[in-house]
Amino acid sequence: MRSRAKPTFKIATINISNMNVKEEDVVEVLKARDFSILVLCERRIKGNGERVLHGDYKIVFSRRGDIRHGVGVVVAPEIALYVVEVQHVSERKVVISVWSRYRKFNLMQIYASQ
Repeated sequence: MRSRAKPTFKIATINISNMNVKEEDVVEVLKARDFSILVLCERRIKGNGERVLHGDYKIVFSRRGDIRHGVGVVVAPEIALYVVEVQHVSERKVVISVWSRYRKFNLMQIYASQ
């Protein structure tokens, strides 16, 4: 009997508050470590939105102007195709919904400062 390989993906989180990081550097981390999703906290770019980075990586971010830090999620191209919904719940909480082969799952990034 032949066993089927189950599709897998890796999710990681990183606090980037004290790092002078460009978005291109974040994409390189995903590629080097073979991550599918990288969740960011203490992201300093203002506003809510989504955009495509180089290499077709997608970033979703949320931050209100008067708040010091926000959150973000960077998704690899093979996963970005299956992102079906993005909810900017607050400046410190973002939810993305992704369809897997059999069901939809929600990934929440919530930042609670100390």
